[in-house]
Amino acid sequence: MKKALPTKRSVYKKWNVTPATLDLWIAQGIDIHNDEAMARKVADKQPSSPTPSGSALHEAKIRKLTAEARTAEMRADQQDGKLISVEELAQCLTKIGSVLKAQLSKLRAELPPQLLGMSEAEISRRIGEATDRALNDLCGQLEEIKTEPPHPS
Repeated sequence: MKKALPTKRSVYKKWNVTPATLDLWIAQGIDIHNDEAMARKVADKQPSSPTPSGSALHEAKIRKLTAEARTAEMRADQQDGKLISVEELAQCLTKIGSVLKAQLSKLRAELPPQLLGMSEAEISRRIGEATDRALNDLCGQLEEIKTEPPHPS
């Protein structure tokens, strides 16, 4: 039984050429079922610097337009205050860390003398009150940090 020859469609897809190019090569006498002949013809057809095919060029244009649209959206979001830079975030987090450290240091310094001689229940109540005050102060300071403009680096 003789093996069936590939279809023209499978040949032009295999060699990544257009149907019109394949028809031209057939008219020129190229055996499109001979892999060596096709490889030589495809190599001869390739320019020294490859150019993308129509669909690849179209996809590249779509990717470019999509990237440009995303960039424009991000710029608009940044102008609207919906986005901040990594540097601004780092500045803000550094300030938050400093405020938190200051509040904890303050508690550490103020509480022990106040707790001497108290019962366990009274110590627990005082620690709770002190931490609530510290958290309220912290929230107020964080609100200020959130609203102050970033400093240029």
